[in-house]
Amino acid sequence: MSGTEPIVEFVLLCFDGHKAAAKHRRALGKRLKKDGAEILDEVVLSVSPNRKVHDYDPRRTIAGALTPALTWGVFGLLSSDGSWASFVLWGLIGGIGGGIYAYYAEHTVSKTTLARVGKELPADSSAVGFFVRSGDAETILRSTAPYAPTAASVAGIAADLSARVWPDASGSFADTTTLVSMVLLRFKGQVAAQDIWAKATGGKVDKNAAIQTELIIAVDTAGKPHVDSPSQGIRTMAKGDIVAWGLFGVVFGFIAGWAGNGTLFGALERGVLTGVAWGIFGLGAGALYGMWAGRSLSARRLKGLEPLLPPDSSLLVAWGDGAVTSETLARWSAPEAERLILRFDSIEHGALLGV
Repeated sequence: MSGTEPIVEFVLLCFDGHKAAAKHRRALGKRLKKDGAEILDEVVLSVSPNRKVHDYDPRRTIAGALTPALTWGVFGLLSSDGSWASFVLWGLIGGIGGGIYAYYAEHTVSKTTLARVGKELPADSSAVGFFVRSGDAETILRSTAPYAPTAASVAGIAADLSARVWPDASGSFADTTTLVSMVLLRFKGQVAAQDIWAKATGGKVDKNAAIQTELIIAVDTAGKPHVDSPSQGIRTMAKGDIVAWGLFGVVFGFIAGWAGNGTLFGALERGVLTGVAWGIFGLGAGALYGMWAGRSLSARRLKGLEPLLPPDSSLLVAWGDGAVTSETLARWSAPEAERLILRFDSIEHGALLGV
């Protein structure tokens, strides 16, 4: 196989109706698998009739539900009489709350980008994106045709980070707007991508930045990849959850303490103790979710990406706000870096991929 033959494909399908993409997602996935494709990742986006836009990653939503279901269940077991009824009750509460939070709060791109997507895409429409490995873009397009997408395109990505889009729609549309860009930057050296990210961001996650880093993949000299997600990794999620759980515990403990003895001092003491205990559980819950969503789910994608990940290299996967300018890329690159910018361009009935 040459370095310019497609290794993986990104599939973008648009539909009429803001629930259509979610409705067809499972059936589309089964059809793609039946025709020989391996699904590495997927994301669903919807634009409501009044142009409110929402996107979610089905696998992260599941992780967002199961992680608090387990941790809250354990918390209920330890903080009660040790009955399994408490484990189930608190597990259900945590799972429902965590699933809802992950569905509505976890986004692939920034809120600014989502707002622009809502303005540019047709009202009451939806889209689903699949990251797959199949090697046959034309078969993918034939597989998805029975579901009548309003727009369908496939980008094949080769080992040298070159790409080709099917169908070739270059020059077919006079007025297009780039909604978002997928940015792949590959560097020599397993720590190079991490160093570039730290230099460009100051080591901080800014959800309103022009480029949102989703994954940093480091490949050691033996060819083994190690993945980290700056926005959803173990450290970030643990830090956020220890604060959220701790504050929730203070409030819960204060109310329980006031109801128990009716004194302010007793309520404060109960609130502080409960806040500390819940903060510790939050640390564990955040670390578990970061390990699951930020690493385990991400590592699953890597199984099909070996040709893109040579030994002693690193890959930065990010999303750009609209069209990525050369000035922005200059901050995120290096002289020897290889790169791919995959555009998502709006058209009358949805969006098409472009490079």
